[in-house]
Amino acid sequence: MGLKDTLRVMVVDDMSVSRGLLVQALEEMGLWKTETESSAQTALTRLTSSPVHLVLCDYNMPGMD
Repeated sequence: MGLKDTLRVMVVDDMSVSRGLLVQALEEMGLWKTETESSAQTALTRLTSSPVHLVLCDYNMPGMD
């Protein structure tokens, strides 16, 4: 099993199109273990209980920047 098979990535963005494009780009690079969230606060809660290797996050989010 290679490194690409074990890496976990979370994509956080309030726009579903942006999330979809990022996940599609990650899958094209061979990264299949992706998680998505539309809320920064929900993402932070999930990350505290189940950390990932990389977070790609929109900077300007409603409720939490």
